[in-house]
Amino acid sequence: MDDDQTDGRMSGQMDGRNDGRNDRRNDGLNDGWSAVMPLAELQDGRSARVLLDGKPVLLAREGERLFAIGARCTHQGAPLDRGPLRFGALDQVTCPVHGSVFSLGDGRVLRGPATMPEPAFEVRVVDGTVEIRAVGTDA
Repeated sequence: MDDDQTDGRMSGQMDGRNDGRNDRRNDGLNDGWSAVMPLAELQDGRSARVLLDGKPVLLAREGERLFAIGARCTHQGAPLDRGPLRFGALDQVTCPVHGSVFSLGDGRVLRGPATMPEPAFEVRVVDGTVEIRAVGTDA
């Protein structure tokens, strides 16, 4: 890992080591990473909805930790970015419609009625911009 970026599996950590260099890798060799929003716009303890390849993704921030999972409940498609977040031993989001609970770390169902997990994404911050890619995307 370069000194100017942070990286994590399913959830990312920010470590403040960015030195201001432009490391966007927009030359087509970005290893599957996509810039989705400036970190400064993602408030602590809150979530945001972003698009990755036209599909909604829920980003959540708790202090230095970042999470990204699918933003549509797998039960009936409700918007998870409108559901309450809970951070702690099990970082989670609750569907605002029927109450399904999903792990923010890996998208698994913690409580139904949903039975299918949410897709999970790796998260990193490069030069103050949040980037995500699908879990298991290795280049």
